[in-house]
Formats: sequence, structure tokens, C-alpha cells
Amino acid sequence: MKFKKYARLTFLSNFSWSNQNVLELLCETACLGGYQSYYFPKPISVFRKRSVLELEDSPKGCISSDLKVLPLIFNKIPLLKHAQIKILCKYILQPRSQKKQDILFYNNLDGIDVIAKKLRSHFKKLVFICADYSEIDDRFNASAKIADKIIVIPKSMIEPIEKVFPCKSILWPQPTSSQMMQKTNRDRVKQLLSKIPKPRIIYAGSLTGRVDQSMYERIAENILTASFISVGDDFSQKNKNIFQIPWLKKNDMLFFISQCQVGFLPYDLSKLHNLHCVPLKLLDCLSTGIPVVITKLKNIDDFHPFVFLAETEIELLRALETALSEKKDAEIKINRKKRAKMHLTVNLVQKLDHLIEELINKDNLNN
Repeated sequence: MKFKKYARLTFLSNFSWSNQNVLELLCETACLGGYQSYYFPKPISVFRKRSVLELEDSPKGCISSDLKVLPLIFNKIPLLKHAQIKILCKYILQPRSQKKQDILFYNNLDGIDVIAKKLRSHFKKLVFICADYSEIDDRFNASAKIADKIIVIPKSMIEPIEKVFPCKSILWPQPTSSQMMQKTNRDRVKQLLSKIPKPRIIYAGSLTGRVDQSMYERIAENILTASFISVGDDFSQKNKNIFQIPWLKKNDMLFFISQCQVGFLPYDLSKLHNLHCVPLKLLDCLSTGIPVVITKLKNIDDFHPFVFLAETEIELLRALETALSEKKDAEIKINRKKRAKMHLTVNLVQKLDHLIEELINKDNLNN
């Protein structure tokens, strides 16, 4: 594919390699596809020191650089705003090349909106990432209006975006990493597992803001023979069967999930962010083959054959009981793993190729 030689991709994130989101996984996809790739994490103040972990574990072939800015309040002072623009341009804008098609991928313009016009003029094409539910408000519009394409993860966001920005949206699968840089610390995970009796039911994240905790506790009270697990700052136990484990690195968490019997994702659907999400936790559970009980989210239709869906508290309870009785050698476990593999970054390289080729060819036609 000749167009790959001419594409130079820059990824401007609102996260980091230690706290990966969709943009990091798109960068990983690009590196697996052999693209020349540059990456910048969420900008921080020049007066702060960035954690080494935020730049570590970048995929092979990726050039990761720090990105520091003056405090945003300085933008209100013309002289300091000018200095801010110069700093950002020095970091982000690679020297121009007649041989390269520079394409920018970005989450949003928070903290760098002062150079929005320069980004538009410097890069041949801009691709905005809509990874979650969002109101089509001023903040969203500021990022979307300068984009040539908008990669959209929640299918339910396509229609509202198209009403305002026609012909820009591209539906994209929720990606998961193909590259685990760090070895699994099995001893640490086994130590945690030894404190929690089987069968184990896991929500591999913090319950805050995502789960109706009162309902969660009532369900746990109705299945006292099972251990209910979520994630927080430290290990703790509440009542007889509600446990919290500390945050684990990705590899360690996947191993922990594989030692559980059921994934439990009872999202609070009164919150639109939850209702429209495409949970990475769902894919993490499916990748280990374990059954998953999940509330009926708007954008998980394709997963229905592989999960137990529920709407009410009673339905969640019954679904958990059914999932716990699933046989260890059930064929569906293999099918769940196959379904999860479709979202691996290595399997999305061809889709990225099509997008880059379209962007480059369209630009050539316009010229």
C-alpha cells in the first residue's frame, strides 16, 4: 500500500499510556499497521512533573513526547497567550514535508484550543474521536467543526452528529489492546484471589457513578454464596460477600477476571453516559470466556448472543443465577473469546488503512 509511505500520523490525547482510552488504542493500531506515528499525552502545566508511567508502554514504532503548557488562566493575558501558542506549536507541529501527508487524531481541544486554526492549516486532515456519549454543545462543536472525519464509538451518537456535521461520521468498533507490554504479576493476583472465595462475580472498575450501589448491595444480599468484587484504592471487605480489590495493571486485571466465574455490569441507566457506553469491561470479560450479566445498553446489540441481558433488579438476579450455573466447558466460552478478538487493535489495522487511504486520496483529488 503506497499511501502508507506518505502518511504521518499524530495522536493528541486527553489521556496517557498509563490511562489508555480509544485514542491510545488507535495509535497502537497505527503502529501495528506500520505507520509513522507521533503521540502526545494530555497536556499538563510546565510547573508539574509528569509521571514516567504516562509515557511508558507506548507501542513499538511510536514516538511519544511530553506536552507541557502554561496554566490556562494565562491565556487571558495577550502576551502570555502568544507565548502559549508558540509553546504548543513547537511541541505539536512537526516540520513540514512535501512528501508526507500529516494527519491529526485528537480527543478534544481542551487546553489547546488557542491553536485550533494552526492545527487546521498545518495538518492535511483532522480526525476527531467521539468515544462516549456527548451533548452536541459548544465544547463538542469546537472540536468537531474543524475535523474532516469523526470516529464514533457509540452507534447511537451517529444520528445526532450527522444532523450537525453531515457526512463526517465513521462508526468504529470499541478497540482493545493487542500488545500487553508488562508481564502478569501472577503471585500478586493469586494473593488477592486467596482472600476471596468462589464463585466470584466481578465488576472490574469503580462502582461510583456507574452502578446503583444500593441495588448492587441488595443483589449481593440475595446471593450470599457468591463473592461480589469491584475495584478501588485498597483491598477491603464489606458485609459477608462484598469485596473491593486495588487497581491492577491491564495484564493483571485480565488474569484476575479469568479467575472469576461471572462478569457483572449492572449500569445505572438513568445516566446517559452509562446508557450509551460501549464498555471495555464487557470486552475484557468476553476475552476470558466468562459469562457476563449486563443491563440493556443502547449500543451492545451485536453482543446479545454472548451475554445475559437484564433491565430490572429481579432480572439481574435471575440472570446471575443462570450464569453461575454455566458449565465450565460450555462451547459459548470459545465463541465469546472469538467475539472479543474482533476488537483487538491488530484486527482493526485494515479498517484504519481504508480510512487513511480515503483521506489521502480525497486530498489528492481536491488538489
